[in-house]
Amino acid sequence: MGLADIYALDLSIVPVLADMEETGVRVDKGRLLAVQEMLAQQLVGIEQWLWREYKWAGNLRSTKDKQQLLFDVGGLRPGRKTQTGFSTDKEVLSGLDSELAAKVLLWNELDVLRSNFVEKLPKMVLADGRIHANFNQAGGHEDSGDDRNSPSTGRLSSSNPNLQNIPVRTELGKLVRAAFLPQPEWVFIKTDVAQEEVRLLALLAGCKRLIEQFEAGRDPYIPMTAQLFPGVDITKDRRFTAKTVFLAKQYGAGAAKVWEICGKLKMPITRAHAGRVNDWFDTQYPEISLYVDKCWQKVLELGYVESYFGRRRWLPAAIVGDRRQREAAKRMAVNMPVQGTGADVMKMVLVKVYGELPPPARLVLTVHDEWVVETPINLVRDVWTICSRATRGLLPIPLPVEVGQPAECWE
Repeated sequence: MGLADIYALDLSIVPVLADMEETGVRVDKGRLLAVQEMLAQQLVGIEQWLWREYKWAGNLRSTKDKQQLLFDVGGLRPGRKTQTGFSTDKEVLSGLDSELAAKVLLWNELDVLRSNFVEKLPKMVLADGRIHANFNQAGGHEDSGDDRNSPSTGRLSSSNPNLQNIPVRTELGKLVRAAFLPQPEWVFIKTDVAQEEVRLLALLAGCKRLIEQFEAGRDPYIPMTAQLFPGVDITKDRRFTAKTVFLAKQYGAGAAKVWEICGKLKMPITRAHAGRVNDWFDTQYPEISLYVDKCWQKVLELGYVESYFGRRRWLPAAIVGDRRQREAAKRMAVNMPVQGTGADVMKMVLVKVYGELPPPARLVLTVHDEWVVETPINLVRDVWTICSRATRGLLPIPLPVEVGQPAECWE
């Protein structure tokens, strides 16, 4: 494919997204009200704990008040300094081994969930009982901190509401998603691409061992989990930690970063062990380290990087930017080919599924590598078949999907 084909792909997805916007998705205000009450109780509980333990009753939405609570009243060791004082962001709080920091971090997360979703979503429900989000080809904001949805990767995003920001791993986030419902006597069929990011990384880096693991149907994160946590059971949390470390390696993460990630995810290991795991990874998958250098060299030579299918991202800061801008450009140079290829794949999938769905079944949601079909029960088998084969033949490596069982909510 070339740039003309990418342009044609972006045009072909327009009617799909327009139909999804017009169709919308049903939302149960009553469920959101119940979540809102639950959040209010938990927030008040944390505030009462702060008064009971520290005799503190400030404003946790104020950065200045949080700094005073954490570092003056609580006596915690400050981390990174900003123009307004010591940072109280998620990265800093996650790295503090303190019940106080954990409580403040939880309060922040609950407050964001309440203010951004639980309180706003009911106001977005129209007379038909559905929310009609905007699905954007241009992605999110460049400074969002999440390059998956930046304009230059081609990833789809949504606004009004921003569905990508609803937490997936937390129980409260799942309760918010559970307020999204199919119409009565219909069901949702949710599908997502299995291990998409690491599969695309293997393809772009030409990583033979990873590709062999995929062709054999093996989980690539299991060996990493066993290396990080030898002699113990492989749990969901340990595997998630291994996955996070694995994906960080594509950005050139070394032993120090491996140690840091495990600590932040509450799965600490020693620095010496982090070094051994890092050496093991570089020996097992040498192509990934070479891939980082290859992406950077391509930017320096051509001024851009591109997806597997030819979607380009120009990065002039790599050549003319200052040190900070060049570091950001290097990260983008490594990330864009993977995310851009994922964007192209998802658009191809949505166009294909949209064209094959038997009426009145319809696409209603897409988030990252996931899509949701709303369908009458009598069409479940047909929809399941269409979704299960949606990625076949798109890439020269296996790209399987996980099709969920018919569901009465978006879980």
